[in-house]
Amino acid sequence: MPVEGSSKRKILLRVAKFASSQHWYKGNFHRPQVQVLVRVNGREAASTTVASKGATAVWNEEFHFTINQEDQVVLQVYDRSDKQRHHVGLIGEADVDQSFMQTPPADSKYLILDVKKDNKSHGSVHIYISTVKDDEQESANEKVDGKVDTMKEAVQRAQAKIGKLAESPSYDSFKEALTGLDIVIKIMEPLSEFPVPGLKTAYQLLSNAYGIFNAQKERDENVENLAVDMAQLWTILSEIQSFEMIKSMKEVFDAVAEVTEECAEFLDKYAENTFTQRLVKGYFVLDGKISSFRDSFNNLKERLVRGTSVQTWVTVEREFRNVNAKLDLQTLVEANAASFDETRTCLPDTREGDLERILHWVDNKSAYGVYWLTGVAGCGKSTISHTLAKRLDDSHRLGASFFFSRTRDLDDPQLFCTTIAHQLTRYSPALRQAILDSITKDPGIAKKPFASQMGPLISEAILKARLSLPPVIVIDSLDESGSPEIRGRLLTMLRLELPKLAAHAKIFITSRDEPDIRGALPALATRQPHRADVKDETRADVRRFIQSQLSEVVLRFPYLQDWPSTEDVNQLAHYADGLFVWASVACDFILNGPDQDPVAQLETIVSADPAERAKAESSLDALYLAILRRRPIDRDAFRYIIGSIIILGEPLSPRDLDKLLGLSNVTTHLTLVDGTKLHLTSCQGLVASLASILRSDGPDRPTRIVHASVFDFFHISSYLIAA
Repeated sequence: MPVEGSSKRKILLRVAKFASSQHWYKGNFHRPQVQVLVRVNGREAASTTVASKGATAVWNEEFHFTINQEDQVVLQVYDRSDKQRHHVGLIGEADVDQSFMQTPPADSKYLILDVKKDNKSHGSVHIYISTVKDDEQESANEKVDGKVDTMKEAVQRAQAKIGKLAESPSYDSFKEALTGLDIVIKIMEPLSEFPVPGLKTAYQLLSNAYGIFNAQKERDENVENLAVDMAQLWTILSEIQSFEMIKSMKEVFDAVAEVTEECAEFLDKYAENTFTQRLVKGYFVLDGKISSFRDSFNNLKERLVRGTSVQTWVTVEREFRNVNAKLDLQTLVEANAASFDETRTCLPDTREGDLERILHWVDNKSAYGVYWLTGVAGCGKSTISHTLAKRLDDSHRLGASFFFSRTRDLDDPQLFCTTIAHQLTRYSPALRQAILDSITKDPGIAKKPFASQMGPLISEAILKARLSLPPVIVIDSLDESGSPEIRGRLLTMLRLELPKLAAHAKIFITSRDEPDIRGALPALATRQPHRADVKDETRADVRRFIQSQLSEVVLRFPYLQDWPSTEDVNQLAHYADGLFVWASVACDFILNGPDQDPVAQLETIVSADPAERAKAESSLDALYLAILRRRPIDRDAFRYIIGSIIILGEPLSPRDLDKLLGLSNVTTHLTLVDGTKLHLTSCQGLVASLASILRSDGPDRPTRIVHASVFDFFHISSYLIAA
C-alpha cells in the first residue's frame, strides 16, 4: 500500500447496479441493455458486461486501478440494445469525486452517483469503493474469505436441516409416545413383583424399549447442541479481520475449517435419515461421532478464546460484547429468500395509484398502523408488495419483509418471527440492542414455538427502542402460510400482537379475502381494505404489461415485424379480466410455448370455446385449460405425473421425479394399484411442454408451480377430470 502522502493509491471499484429514472425509462419503447464504462482521464480503463434487459441493471463487478491525485474518473452508462443496428446510446455519465478517490475510508464506501446527460438525470449508478491492501494481505484475506463463506453456507444449511427435525409432526408424536411409555413403566414397576405370569417380562421389555427411545431423544438433542456449537465457533472465526491475526492462527483456522466441513456433512446426512434410521444407526455409529465433534469444537473454541492473539484481537479490533451480540444474533435463523426481490417489482408506470395510496399511509403519522391489501388470486398483490418493499428499502424505511409462498417452499411460518427480528436488527442500533436484550433475557427464545416469539422479539423490542421513525414491516401472501392448523396458530398470534405493534410500527399485509384472515386482523384494518382487483383501475396496466412483454417477439422472431396487432393486444387484455398473472402466463405461453410459434399459440388462447370459457370459475381456469389442451396426453398418464408434482410437499427435479415414479428414457409399462395400465417414458418432456405453468431450470433442478392459482385449478377445478 502506498505510504501516507503518496500521489498514487490503489483503488478497488465495484460497480453494483444502475437504476434508470422513470421519465427516461418511460421515454424508451424498448427495454434497455445497459453497460457501464470506467474512464480515467478520458481513456477507457474498464467496462462491465452488458446487463439483461430491464429498468434496473445489476453487475457487482470489480475493477482495480492505481489513481494519481490529479486523475479524473468518470462512469459512462450506455444502452447497448440497438448495437445490432450500429447505434450505441449514451444514457449519461457520473463523475467520481477526486477527493474521495484519494482518501477513501478503511472499509468499502457505498456511493450512489447521479447519471446525467444534458443536465437531466437519467438514473443513478451504485458503486462500492475502497483502498486495496498489499498483495500478500489481499491474497491471504481472499483465501480466508473464501473459507469463511464456505463454512457459513455449510453451517446455515446444516442448521436449517437440523432445525426441522424437532418441528416435524413425527417427532412430536414420538415425544408424546415416549411420555406415555414413561407413565406406563412407572405404573407397572411396583406391579412387576407380583407373581403374575409374563408381567415381569413385559415390564422388562417396556423398560428396555423406553431406554432405547429415550437415548434417541437425547441423541437428537445432542445433535441440535452440536449445530449450535458449530455455528458459534464459525461466528467467532468470521470476526477475524487482522492479517497478522490470520497468520498467527493459521493452524487453528485450518483445523476449524476442516472440522466444520466434516461436521456440516455429518449433520446433513443425519437430518436426511428417518426417525427409524436414526434409531437403528444411533447406538452403534452416531454417539461416538457426536461426542467427538463436540469435543473438537470445545477444544478449538477454548484455543481461540484463550489464545494470546485472540486476546489482542478482542482488545484492539472488537469489544467482547460485540462478539457475544453476534453469537446471540446467530440464533435468529432467517428463512432463505423470504425477503423482497427487486426483480419482481412492477413494470414502470404501472400500479402507481395503488402505490401512491399505500405510501401516503406510510407517511401519515395519524393513520392506523395495520394496512390490508386484498384481492383475488393473480391480481398483482405480491408484485405491489415487492415494489413497495424496494421503495421503502431505498428510503431506509423498510424494517423487514416476509413473503409467504406455496411455490417457493415458504409456506411454513416457523421461521417467520426470527426472520423478521433478524432483519429488524439492521434497521437501527437502538432496535438491535432491544432485540439483543430480549435474547439475553430468554436465551432459548429462538427455539420456542413461533407463537411465543413475536411478543418479546418484535412487539416489545420495537416499543422499547422508542424509534422516531417507525419501521415498516411487509407481510405478503398471508393466505399461503401453511396448512389450516399451522395458519391458525399464526393468525392467533397476529390477533394478539398486531394491536400492540400497530402503535409503534407500520405493518403492511397482503392476502386473499378469506374469513379466518379477516377475523384475525384488527377491525380498523378490515373495515375498508384496499382492494387490488378493481378491474377499472387495473385493465390499462394489464394492457401495458402485455404490450411490454410481447415487444420481445420481434427480437426472437424477426419475421414478425408488426406483430402482435393492436387488436391482438386488446383481445388479450380483455380476456385477462384485470389479472396480471393471467397476462404473465399467457405472454409466457405465447413466447415460449412448445410449438415455438407465437401466432399459433396466441390463437390457442383466444379461440377457446366461448361456452366453456363461460363455465370456467375464472379467466385463469379457462387459460390453464387452453394451455393443457394444446398438447393432448393420456388422461391417466397426465394425472399420474402432474398429480404427483401437485401433491408433493417438497419439489423434485424431473430426474428425481422419474426415479420416484419408476420412469426412464425408454418406455416403461406400469400397472397402478387401481389396475390402470400406463406406458410412459421420462416426465421431462411433459414438464418442458408445460413451461408456462411449471418451472424447471433443468433436469436436476426442482420443478415448481409458477403461481398459487395453479394449485387451486388442479385441486378445485373439475377440468382435471375432463383433461
